[in-house]
Amino acid sequence: MGTQQSDGLNWDIDGKFTTGEYGDDGDGNDKWVLWIRAADGGVVPLGAIDDAAEVNPAASATVVALLKGLLSKNSITALGLLKAEDAAAASGDAGVMMLAIRRDTPTSDAALGDYHALHVDALGRLRVVGTHPEDGVHTSGDYGNFVLGVGNTGRTALAANGDYTPLATGLAGEQFHAMVPEANSSWALSNSDSTALEASRVIKSSAGKLYKLRIVNTLGSAQYVHLFNSTTVPADATVPIVVGYVAAGAVLEMDFTQYGRLFSTGIAVSNSSTPAAKTIGAADCLFSAQYL
Repeated sequence: MGTQQSDGLNWDIDGKFTTGEYGDDGDGNDKWVLWIRAADGGVVPLGAIDDAAEVNPAASATVVALLKGLLSKNSITALGLLKAEDAAAASGDAGVMMLAIRRDTPTSDAALGDYHALHVDALGRLRVVGTHPEDGVHTSGDYGNFVLGVGNTGRTALAANGDYTPLATGLAGEQFHAMVPEANSSWALSNSDSTALEASRVIKSSAGKLYKLRIVNTLGSAQYVHLFNSTTVPADATVPIVVGYVAAGAVLEMDFTQYGRLFSTGIAVSNSSTPAAKTIGAADCLFSAQYL
């Protein structure tokens, strides 16, 4: 059998160099034994493309199927690494596990500009700049997440009942509070005013909030003002929920601030000659109420 030199040149059995690339057409052609050195360094018969020690992946059905199953978008399977963007997850799906490092205390693993591993907390939640525990102590330089609000001076609905909704603010960024009245007609206070002297009045015959009540006492002596959580003016001896005192010929202003006083059933007012329970008097008062 012919001798193959380690430098890759082809020789015949007499040691003569053959002028052809594979020794098939040279000086020693009559003594050539049909062996050549292949491009990958192996020894192969003349005309072959590789040697017995090498495997051509293109000719291996097992290798091709494996690569297609792992990488080809045309061969997406439960064992594949690639998944279609709108495919539903299924039991048995396989993929590449993305690893992250648990860091109970945030710290850096790399220099500026280097690639860096993802960090998670003790529960596996990805750490994001700006997150702090709810009872954490403030530190100068802390990061936070910017919360966006929507300028909504008209107080229009931004979501259906039960949906998430953005914060509603005024044009200066002030935040609105539920049930705080404003000039908008949908949120303006309603009025209940006497048109003549009276002893009592139903301000609202359903649940509501009372914000202000003005009482003018025309009686020549002092008397009490009673408020009831009722849709009607109750009978004498009923105990009121709010009691006011107005001097003879004086005016009493009752202010329940911007949050109002809640009446879960209705709002009724009456004068009374006794403080602890209702004893209605004559029609000698003028009432003016603002409510919602």
